[in-house]
Amino acid sequence: MLVGCRGRPAPANVVVEPLPTAPESPQVAWTQGPEASTNVPPGELAGLVVDAATGEPLTFGQVYLDPLPATRVVTDSSGRFRLPLPDTPTRVRVGRIGFRTESATLHPKSDSGYAVVFALRPVAVVLCRVFAGGYVPLQAVQVRIRDAMSGDAPTVPVAVTVRDGAFRDSIPARVDSHGRLVANAAPDRPGRYDVTVRAPGYRDWFGQAATRPVPGCTSDLEPAVFQVWLIRR
Repeated sequence: MLVGCRGRPAPANVVVEPLPTAPESPQVAWTQGPEASTNVPPGELAGLVVDAATGEPLTFGQVYLDPLPATRVVTDSSGRFRLPLPDTPTRVRVGRIGFRTESATLHPKSDSGYAVVFALRPVAVVLCRVFAGGYVPLQAVQVRIRDAMSGDAPTVPVAVTVRDGAFRDSIPARVDSHGRLVANAAPDRPGRYDVTVRAPGYRDWFGQAATRPVPGCTSDLEPAVFQVWLIRR
């Protein structure tokens, strides 16, 4: 029974809008071919190199024959290349920084050349530290401090405390060459760090983050970076 109502309310019409769908990413085939083509002179390879994720042509792709590394060409601004082929079966490889290397085996034909499309799949590029003339330690803890209201560096003294187990370090924040208030600690020391930031007139700030190893680099690490926004009392 509905109290306070003289009759049963009419059912409401509920319209459910479909959720917007994310646009599909372009689907590009990987390496296509090689295919014998009478449009290419015998003893020659004509090809195109594209990004497998976007389909866009890749410039400066390195195309070379294996085991003849001296026979090498570079793709032009439209991702295209032409390469003379020997009269024996050979393997062609295509590579570019930031992409996986693709390859294909070619068998010479007396009446035609080859046409091929190489679609290279992107990969993450890992850069390890290189030292020239002296060793420079990497600060495992990097703290960047700003005023939450103004976005500028606080003008009062700021103290930063860094802890990881038995390790403890207290350092003052300083203005760097870019005008940012920073504090760096724990050189080349991996770990999970608790950071406390204190400044007169501001609320204390607490945070936790860990360093991570850099894949493929034996002694490198990605630092624990703290972006600190101090709120005034």
